[in-house]
Amino acid sequence: SGVRQPNRILCAVLSLLAVWGIWHNMSDSFPFQQMRDIRSYVKDAQRFEKQYDCNVQRIQLLSPGHAHGTVILIVGESGTRDHMKAYSPAYPSDTTPWMTATASDPGYFLFGRAYSNFPQTVPALSMYLTSSNQYNGQNLGDSVSIMDIARMKGYKTYWIGNQNPSSVGDMPISVIAHRADHACWTKNAPEYDGHVIPILKQIPVGDNNFIVIHLMGSHVQYTKRVPEDFTYEGQSEGGANGADYDRTIAYTDQVLHEIFDYARKNMNLQMMVYAPDHGEDMRYGHGTSRFLFDMVRIPLWIYLSPEYRAAYPDAANMLKQHENEYFTNDLMFDTVSGLIQGQSNYYSSRYDLSSPDYSLPLEEAKTIHGKRMISEDPTLHS
Repeated sequence: SGVRQPNRILCAVLSLLAVWGIWHNMSDSFPFQQMRDIRSYVKDAQRFEKQYDCNVQRIQLLSPGHAHGTVILIVGESGTRDHMKAYSPAYPSDTTPWMTATASDPGYFLFGRAYSNFPQTVPALSMYLTSSNQYNGQNLGDSVSIMDIARMKGYKTYWIGNQNPSSVGDMPISVIAHRADHACWTKNAPEYDGHVIPILKQIPVGDNNFIVIHLMGSHVQYTKRVPEDFTYEGQSEGGANGADYDRTIAYTDQVLHEIFDYARKNMNLQMMVYAPDHGEDMRYGHGTSRFLFDMVRIPLWIYLSPEYRAAYPDAANMLKQHENEYFTNDLMFDTVSGLIQGQSNYYSSRYDLSSPDYSLPLEEAKTIHGKRMISEDPTLHS
């Protein structure tokens, strides 16, 4: 019995260690990790809403100059550059005929190494539209949005949405949208993205406007994102889903073209920026439970007018110089702030593509809010 007693104790200790090991490993796996992330995010979002007015009062603009003309920032949805001919020249069909045609023209800048900071809409846009990012250590609750920077520069600010905020999880986006002087959504959001254009046409053309347009883009279900009379024929990758998805990409390209043409002809367009919140995988969609890097490979497209390039030639030259640099869309706040001459105490030139100080080496670039490194993307090693 003297031998059995230590054996029992040893078995009990080993059992406890095994249970602890299983729990420890499970806590870092799906769905436990996701549950912790959600709780943490909701807490940050609530703090963001509560402290936002105080944060805005702390903004100090550092640059002279005033608003001029119209600036349009278009937030895409679920758009991966893997399926865009403008960014992936080997793709079998031209899903982006307009963006492809602009690639070599002066004033148009295509960034082929852009990534999302998170493969889901609300966490991605919470950094995309605010001064919080994966590198500066600033909590969402301590941040401010690009909307307030634009207003302080003298722009009349607008939010045009084709995704209607409707949940606690959407809180930061809703807060930012309602900071605009005028916030409106399509009548039955989500509708076809072309329905944002009549709203755009209601904006006074003689004003200095800063306009954020939030598209529905290529969000599932793909067949619901494109009007029946929209024609697109071409080879696709990714099976039946790939064909339906490519049709949404081609439709988005047309909508972008229509927005651009109207604004350039009628609204004194000085700048237009397009980047989605995140990408898409043809099998798993987007999210963190089965993460793949096509969920975060996104396009980034910027237009600067001839007038803007004449006034700020250094900014245009820096954009051209940085077209092949790595970029994550949580740095959009700093880049847009720099482009509208809205540098502030919340801005860093290191994160601004239009600044000579811009620097994001591959070994530092991150996604999933710092949990994965961009250098892990398998396409970078093929």
